[in-house]
Amino acid sequence: MATRFRNVVVFGDSLSDIGRKVKTKAGWFAKKAKKMTTNPSGRFSDCRNWTDHMYEEASGLSLMKGDVATCILNSTKHQSFGADSQWKGTTEKEFRFANYAEGGACGDKPHTKGPFLGTMKDQVKEFKKDYGKLRGAHGQNFLFLVWFGANDLFTAGLPASKMGSVAVAIAQTQRAELATIVGAQNCKFLYVNLALPLSATRYQLAFDRSEQASKLATSRVTSAQGTKKDLAKIKEHYKLRMSINNFESGVGLFNYTLSELTGANGDKYVDMAKVVSKEFVSKTLRILRLETGSQPVGTSNAHVTSDIYDKRAATPVPVTTSDDAHPTDRIYFLMWRKIRIDLMGLGYTFGNLPS
Repeated sequence: MATRFRNVVVFGDSLSDIGRKVKTKAGWFAKKAKKMTTNPSGRFSDCRNWTDHMYEEASGLSLMKGDVATCILNSTKHQSFGADSQWKGTTEKEFRFANYAEGGACGDKPHTKGPFLGTMKDQVKEFKKDYGKLRGAHGQNFLFLVWFGANDLFTAGLPASKMGSVAVAIAQTQRAELATIVGAQNCKFLYVNLALPLSATRYQLAFDRSEQASKLATSRVTSAQGTKKDLAKIKEHYKLRMSINNFESGVGLFNYTLSELTGANGDKYVDMAKVVSKEFVSKTLRILRLETGSQPVGTSNAHVTSDIYDKRAATPVPVTTSDDAHPTDRIYFLMWRKIRIDLMGLGYTFGNLPS
């Protein structure tokens, strides 16, 4: 029997952010210093992210339609939990959608850069305040979708050996807090894992360039024509390999711990790492009209509405935005399809989604 949710709440980082980070002081400074790239509506995408695709399919409405001001206004309604976050379809299918995700957010307390990075704890605290104001939602069921971890490791520099603590923070500590807020009997949880670093264009490009330079340098050294610069390039590549290996061990520990905790709690563990892996994406490039690499600088900063974007379906698009770090709309769509399939497998639905 299908479970229909009246309330859907997202907690996460830049992969899920629909415009919250750019409204913060840290976000404003990062944009000003060109340390952060978003489109005009505040998304780390060239159009939509996976939560936009989710809401669009569930409601039949797009948050990325109209001019910039309209997109920001419509998105703001869903950046907190309240009366404005409700989609009013038929009485049976009505649901509230709130997205607290913020670019740069960590699952646990940031190891470094604390003043500039939020946390899941911050987002849950904000949700608790909003939930307390909306008495009509008390006693209703909630689906919580949670995706953190990348910033703890890559941005805040948490040692790989401590990444298990991040999984504990989001899937145990903050889970318990959310269950206390809405009632353990009224909520279900879905947690998304982390992809390996080489699935990200910035690391893949850096590794490929370094590897090529190292091979040429090694060739010269072995033929007795090498210089100190060649030895330095070999050493640099070795350091990069060790760094990526370290990141991979952190991702592995986080994913393993998250999988164990979600299994013990009866929650859903979404293996997104397989879907966005270099191997899987390379097989779907032609089908999804995708190209390897990143968009030219400036492309991802433009305002493109969802209807215009979809009309360009036949035009190939790079897998990554111009910041070399975030997916383009079509990869986000792939992410949403994975989550949607897992939701259907559980018999979970809301709005117009099939059960």
